[in-house]
Amino acid sequence: MIRKCMWLVLLLTIFSACSNRGDQVLSIQEEKPQDEKVTIRIFDRKIEVADRLQELAALYESLHPDVKIEFESLGAISSSYDVELNSKFGLGTFPDIFTTEAYLSFEPWEDIALPLNDFTWIKDTVEGSTDGVTVNGTIYGIPITLEAYGYIYNKDLFAKAGITTIPTTISELREAARKLQAIGVTPFSNGYAEWWILGNHSFNIALASHETPNEYIEGILDGTIDLSNDETMNAWVEWLDLTIQYGNRNPLSTDYQTQVEKLANGEAAMMQQGNWTQFMINERNPEINLGIMPIPISDKGHDYVMVGVPNYWIVNNQSPVKEEAIEFIEWLITSEEGKSFIVNDLEYIPSFTTIDYDAKKLGDITASLQTYIDQGKTAGWYWSSFPSENANLVFENIQRYLRGQTTREQFLTNLQQDIQSIQ
Repeated sequence: MIRKCMWLVLLLTIFSACSNRGDQVLSIQEEKPQDEKVTIRIFDRKIEVADRLQELAALYESLHPDVKIEFESLGAISSSYDVELNSKFGLGTFPDIFTTEAYLSFEPWEDIALPLNDFTWIKDTVEGSTDGVTVNGTIYGIPITLEAYGYIYNKDLFAKAGITTIPTTISELREAARKLQAIGVTPFSNGYAEWWILGNHSFNIALASHETPNEYIEGILDGTIDLSNDETMNAWVEWLDLTIQYGNRNPLSTDYQTQVEKLANGEAAMMQQGNWTQFMINERNPEINLGIMPIPISDKGHDYVMVGVPNYWIVNNQSPVKEEAIEFIEWLITSEEGKSFIVNDLEYIPSFTTIDYDAKKLGDITASLQTYIDQGKTAGWYWSSFPSENANLVFENIQRYLRGQTTREQFLTNLQQDIQSIQ
């Protein structure tokens, strides 16, 4: 609550400082001629589908000639999305729909988000998919897709290396890496230049590997768990070391696009990524034979992939076109044209039970993923249980460690101190 109040004070201060410009923007919006098109501005962070979102806008506009949809995408490959989103509200150029992650990331936007309980279609969401944007029983965000990540792997390279069983322990993963290296293939493509790959997804592997993740997170935050002596966290660091030992050159400067390319062109056999990379890989190598598998960090066994909602669409309750924004969303998730676009064009696993999909048609990765979902072999996304600043702090600490600037004990001690400093 304190964090939210501080944020609101800051936001009001920015609004006050920019009041003249903000009043002008609002005035312009309110004085539009009746025959002018209604413009719905959407600020989104799914950079992978930016071009397809433009196609979605064109489709909707063709069916609704009185509406114009403006998508602006600033992807997860940049850490500035949240900064830019705050700036838009501060300058009075706020979007009508925007995206946010769950829990603490959503908290600052609760008073700006439109409540959705009264819309019948919100009841059709997959069980648990709205938990991260629900406050006191009120749902504030729309989950458009489910995503999962683990190791995306090249089945043909695994077969060539003689790997016949999917690794579910760190020992098996190390042996698989050795076999791949022996045939001249880089085992791991590491995109460790990206803050979200290390600060969110990799860190989450440690959290999800614990028997009781939520209690584990509480212990990290209140200091009852000493990370430098913690079994799970030390196992996670050993896994990080393994990925460097058997990974690509210059991993700390390898970005997302390059990471994907190394897997797509057959240079590397595995990469820590999710089903969202399928069409990016297909564009580079449509014939590649892929699957998804666990990321084991110990010998206790880790036979699961991590599933969650990447982003929620939030309707700005201050928007003068919020009714039109809701109509667009309702069309997207209830009409045949909209549902088809979600599955066939965006290639999303839908978060709505009313949208049918064939996992095989969504590509090898999703088809492989579906077997884990069907068997209940999934773990959650827990990084949203930490303040949003946590991701960059984790990222910076990992990078320092992987550069050899700190020992493992120093790394974990510094990591815990930094995490606790931002509560």
